[in-house]
Amino acid sequence: MRADAFTPADAAAVSALIARALRESNAADYPPEEIERLVLLHTPERVREMFAEGPGLVIREDGGVTGAARLTPSREKPGEWWLRTVFVYPERQGCGIGRALVERLEASAREKGAKTLRLGASKTAHGFYRRLGYRDMGPECDADGLFPMEKVLA
Repeated sequence: MRADAFTPADAAAVSALIARALRESNAADYPPEEIERLVLLHTPERVREMFAEGPGLVIREDGGVTGAARLTPSREKPGEWWLRTVFVYPERQGCGIGRALVERLEASAREKGAKTLRLGASKTAHGFYRRLGYRDMGPECDADGLFPMEKVLA
């Protein structure tokens, strides 16, 4: 497993990864039309744009991308960053790829002066983030079906 900085050349592979993870891993928690809406929001072009907003990582195994994630700074609060677009191929989930992505991006956020890292966890990933020390910011998911969570990085 190798972590590399995302480059625009990774966009098609990351787009395909996201589509597959959404369709397979999230299918039990969201209606099919919501899954397809999200897939359409993650075209290679849009992935390039999203990953240009802040540092991103990809995990490579056997020459292919098996995981991806990115950071973005908060527009409202200095010292607050967002962990976004964390996806791992379904057959590689539970193998440490997601944890490696999150831990490396947490370290990167700290280096950039982040005090807090926030995210919106899908129903599917909610338990994963809780195990990594993120806490719920409320008892319910938001209008997008995501659980607002945060972790103090101090």
